[in-house]
Amino acid sequence: MLKNLRPKRRNLMSKIINPSIIKSFLSRLKGPGKPLSLNTRTSLMFLLVILLQMSCAIPTQIIRERSSSVKPEWIESLPQDNETFYFVGIKTSAETLEDGMKAAIRNAMSNISDFMGIKIESVFEDYISEVEQKLIYQIKSKSSATVRGAQVVDSYYEKMMRIDKNFKIEKYDVYVLVKFSKAEIANEIERQQKIKQEKIKTAYNFYLNGINKENQKKYYDARRYYKQALTVVDNLEDVLKIRGNNDIKNSDDLRLSLQAHLKNVTLYLSRVELSINIDGSTQSKQTFISNFVTSLNEHGYTITDSLPAIKITGNIFVSESSYILNNYFFYAQGSVSAKRALDKQIIAEYFFKVKGSHHLKKQAALKALEEAGLEAGHGLSKIILEKETMK
Repeated sequence: MLKNLRPKRRNLMSKIINPSIIKSFLSRLKGPGKPLSLNTRTSLMFLLVILLQMSCAIPTQIIRERSSSVKPEWIESLPQDNETFYFVGIKTSAETLEDGMKAAIRNAMSNISDFMGIKIESVFEDYISEVEQKLIYQIKSKSSATVRGAQVVDSYYEKMMRIDKNFKIEKYDVYVLVKFSKAEIANEIERQQKIKQEKIKTAYNFYLNGINKENQKKYYDARRYYKQALTVVDNLEDVLKIRGNNDIKNSDDLRLSLQAHLKNVTLYLSRVELSINIDGSTQSKQTFISNFVTSLNEHGYTITDSLPAIKITGNIFVSESSYILNNYFFYAQGSVSAKRALDKQIIAEYFFKVKGSHHLKKQAALKALEEAGLEAGHGLSKIILEKETMK
């Protein structure tokens, strides 16, 4: 439908600036025998100019269109069918009709996926022929769901176009009706349940393998299995039963047990034994080791003499460098290395040379050892974490 407001606006303005109306207005202001003042005449002239400008302005036009004269009933009330489900997709204020159609179809398919309990991760591909409208959708979810056979059976849109001077704005409200077979939905839901059961079964098998490796003190292998199982369980959207087990009845029980075992294994793998040789006094050794241990602790490692997972050895030397501006300069240099206690394999090695200064000679050497301990601890921890987390 088309509504043009220009004739109404002009009729209104012609009434406002009608000479007889203005003459009557002037006579009332003037009064019997009284001339108009200069200020009054100026104000009236200004008013007349404004009215003339308004009468010449281009009015705003609103144009409305509909794809059909009657709004379809299915927008408010879905059709009923014993063999088919119907879904409505809506998109309001779309920039173009094409964008509105695509967004409305996405909305309808999202409603289907919500109905089926599927979370969409990627959208669809579609085609519309000249003979009939068809859709082939592939909805991929966390469980790789595939839905095919959805069909657009009707569509409707309302277009609003606003023309204001040199600007034109178009907006579309689009509605689509999509049908989907009840049999297809039932089959897809059944398929999804089978996939979920396979996943929880896989996670439980990873868990059992982890338990077996942990009992064999193969902690790196156990950690890998526990992490794999947790990844699967955390991606499940539902609580699933685990058959044939009395202790772990469902996926929530499995998650809690996995977290506990992973924590224990991680604590064991963070146990470190130190054997550091330092060329210097007892205070020199304590200075380096205390700062070295501080860095290790910050990365999650603990020092122990009992059943360590990693053994760290090192050799550090201190040497005087120079004396400048009443300050002594010393170097602390050497290397630290880490090996697994289980197989004696070296997993990390770090070399360093660090300078320290102080106006007292002894304190300059200790300062170099302090900085070297911090750097060596951070550097070695970083290498261990990079290599061991890959296992």
